Amino acid sequence: MDTRIKFVETTSGKKVLGRILPGGDVLTGIEMIAAEAGIKNGWVDCIGSLKETSFFILEKLPEKYPRVGMGYGDPIHKEGPVELIMAQGTIVDGGAHVHGTMCGDDGVVFGGHMIKGASPVLVTCEVCITDAPGLKCARGDDGEVDGNQFFPEGK
Repeated sequence: MDTRIKFVETTSGKKVLGRILPGGDVLTGIEMIAAEAGIKNGWVDCIGSLKETSFFILEKLPEKYPRVGMGYGDPIHKEGPVELIMAQGTIVDGGAHVHGTMCGDDGVVFGGHMIKGASPVLVTCEVCITDAPGLKCARGDDGEVDGNQFFPEGK
């Protein structure tokens, strides 16, 4: 999958508006835009259309996730066309963590945690990334709940 992007930066503050071109993966494109714009940590919003998508949703899985009894189950796959109504997430140390609200051509809404490499763009994906300069962010085990959690830190 060849992911191609185009983007511009604002001159006041750091916001980047970009487009992931047809055939490119949404999360890969977001990470490419952030890297090329020099954004390590921030917030992302996007809309667009997808050829298909796969995503995770929370499920009761007490054996797999004993701390809270819930976690991501098997990927759910939806054939396209798929409307990416809205997706939001964080960029942490250059990696995108995005949840999307989508619908198929039947208008039925679905969504969840988007999977890298599993959402190729159909026509366009318009992206806005807001930089969080001066923040140190990381992901890791917090010792309380299962999974890779978000750790924001100040300057």
